[in-house]
Amino acid sequence: MKLTQMLLFGLMFVVGQDCLNAAESLDEQLDRISARFASRVAGLLDSRDASVLKLNVVENDDAVEAGKKLNDGLTRELKQRKIRLDSGAQHHLSGETRIVIDGNRSVVSVKCVLTGARGVEVAVFRERFIAVD
Repeated sequence: MKLTQMLLFGLMFVVGQDCLNAAESLDEQLDRISARFASRVAGLLDSRDASVLKLNVVENDDAVEAGKKLNDGLTRELKQRKIRLDSGAQHHLSGETRIVIDGNRSVVSVKCVLTGARGVEVAVFRERFIAVD
C-alpha cells in the first residue's frame, strides 16, 4: 500500500469517527427540534396577537417514547416563551412522530401543524433525522 493511500485511509477513518462522535441521540434531537418548533410557533402566535395554544401530540405505536419526549419538550419550550397551554384555545398545535427501523438505524420523522382560530392551517413544521442509539 502506498504511503498516500495509507494517509488517505487514516484521514477518512478520523473524519468518520468525528462524525459519529458528533451525532446526536433521539432525545438530543427531539430537544433541539422542540426548541426550534416552539420558537417558530411563538413568533407566529405573536404576529397574530395570541399567546394561548392547545397542544396535542399523537403518540403512534411505533414512536410512543418519541411522542412523549416531543410533547414534554414542546410544553417546556412553549412555556419558556410565555405561551400558555389551554385545552380551549383557538390556536392548535398538533404533533406526530414516526420511527422506521432501517437495518441498524432508526429514521425519525417529526411533524407539527399549527392551525388558526377557524381551523385553517397556518404552518407545518417537519424534520427527519437518523437517531443514534
